[in-house]
This record gives sequence, structure tokens and C-alpha cells, in this order.
Amino acid sequence: MVNEQQIHVLVVDDDHQVCDLIQAFLKIGNSSIQCVQAFDTAQATFKIDNQHFDLIIIDKNLPGKSGLEFVKQLRRTMRHQRKKIILVSAALEREDVLFAVNHNIQEVLVKPFTFAQLMEKVKKTLPTEPI
Repeated sequence: MVNEQQIHVLVVDDDHQVCDLIQAFLKIGNSSIQCVQAFDTAQATFKIDNQHFDLIIIDKNLPGKSGLEFVKQLRRTMRHQRKKIILVSAALEREDVLFAVNHNIQEVLVKPFTFAQLMEKVKKTLPTEPI
């Protein structure tokens, strides 16, 4: 990952503690990462429409629209078809993995996860060159 340039990450999870944990892990793992949190897909939509993000880390189960529905909606727009996404869930099923593959989700992370697991997924997902 590039350390000189800011990397903007949107973390979407309805559990505030999980958002805080992911943000803390990312900051420890790479000081150039700037995190923004959203606690549902409505907040995430607003933030994505008004800011640039290099990576979205999104929980599968969210109030209202699920993380999967949100990704499907994102992929319908040209602007977000290639957006880097990591799907997070405590209960992944085979269908979820197939969904991830079919909707160009780069990585899937199962809760509970460790610092090392999260950072491995982030390093695999983000390009080595500035975006």
C-alpha cells in the first residue's frame, strides 16, 4: 500500500463498536488511511455520493437495505462498478460467496476477525499505486 497518499475508506456497519474497531485497526495498520463511518445504507449512499472512497468495507447484515442489496445497487452505476469492496459478515453462506464473486467484491471477511486478517484483506484489495 502507498503510505504517502491518503487512502479513503468507508466503513459501513450498524454496530458502532465494530466500526470503531475497524477504524482503529486500519489506522494502526497504515497511518495514511482516513476512515469515514456509516451505520446504515442510507448514510453510506449519502457519503458515497459526496466523497471519494478508495475502499468500502461493508457488513452483510444492515438495517433496512442489506449490504448485499447496497452492493448490487452500487454496481448498477458506471461510477461505482469498479469500486473496491470488502464484505464482512458473522454468518456467510455459500450464496453470499457466489454473490461476492458475481458482483466483483474483492474480499470477504468473516467476523470475528483479527487485525492481521483485516490488514491482509485490505492489502490484497487496494492497489499498490495511488488511485
